Amino acid sequence: MKKDDIKTMIVVLVICIICMIIIFIFNRQSKNESNNQLETVSNSNMYFMAINYVNYYVNNISMQNEKVIYDILDKTFIEKNGITPNNVFKKVSSYPQNSSVKVKKMDYLNIENDYIFHIEGIVYQDNIDGRTIIDNNFSIIITVSNSVSAFSIYPITNDKLEKIINDIKKINITKNDNNGLIPAELVNKEKMCILYMTDFIDNIYNSNDNGYSLLSNSMKQKYETLENYQNIINSNLDKISTVADKCNVRKKNDNNKIYTVIDKNNNTFTFTENAIMNYVVDFELNSYEG
Repeated sequence: MKKDDIKTMIVVLVICIICMIIIFIFNRQSKNESNNQLETVSNSNMYFMAINYVNYYVNNISMQNEKVIYDILDKTFIEKNGITPNNVFKKVSSYPQNSSVKVKKMDYLNIENDYIFHIEGIVYQDNIDGRTIIDNNFSIIITVSNSVSAFSIYPITNDKLEKIINDIKKINITKNDNNGLIPAELVNKEKMCILYMTDFIDNIYNSNDNGYSLLSNSMKQKYETLENYQNIINSNLDKISTVADKCNVRKKNDNNKIYTVIDKNNNTFTFTENAIMNYVVDFELNSYEG
C-alpha cells in the first residue's frame, strides 16, 4: 500500500472518529435536555398527591411553624439563601391563616422512582368578608423521593425553572420528623365529579364573575352577557347541589376526560377537562324555565 493511501485512510479514520464523538456529545446533550422536559400531570391520583404537599406547606407557613418549614425546604434552597431555623420566614413568602392554593398549572418530571413537580397557582384567604388574593404568583417545586420516603419544597422566586431542576435533579433528601411522605387517598370518578361540582359552586359564590369564566363557549353564547348569566344563577342558587346523584365519565381524544354530573335536584353539569381541575362547564338547570 502506498504512503499516500495510508495517509488518506488515516485522515478518513480521524474524520470518522471526530464525527462519532460529535454525534455522541449531541445525543448525550439531547438526552439530558429531554430528561429536563416537564410533562403535564394527567393522572388524578398523582395530581392530588402533590396537592397534599402544597397544602402541608402553606398550612405550616400560615401557622408560623418555623421548624417544620425549615425541615421540608430543599437543601439547595437552604444553602443558596443562607437559611436557618431562626430566619426561615425572612426567606420564604408568608401567608395568613385560612389560606389555600388554587392550582393553575402542574407539571412533573419522573427520575427513576422519584418525582419532581412544578406547581403554579394563586393563594387565597377565605374570611368573613369573602375571598382575598394573597399571592397571584405562587410557584414551588416539590420533590417526592420514594427511595428515602421523604419530600422537599423549593419555593421559586427569581430563579429560572430549568436551572433549579438541574440543581436538584440529583435528589439529596435526608428524612426527618417533618418531611415524611404524606399518604394519598385514591381518587375515583365519583370523587372527581364531586370535586368539579364543589369547585364550580365555590366559584359561583366566591369569584368576581360567579364562575362565568369557566363556561364553555356555547354556554357563554347562550347567556349572551355576564349579567344574564348572573341573574339566572342567582335565582337558582338554592336549587344547585354538590350532592351528586349520578356520575359518568368518558375520555376525550387528547386523553383528558369529560365528567357528567346530575345532582340531587336533577340539574346536569358537564365538565370538560383541559387538564386536571382545569375545565370548562356546560349545564342545564332543571328548575330553569324560559
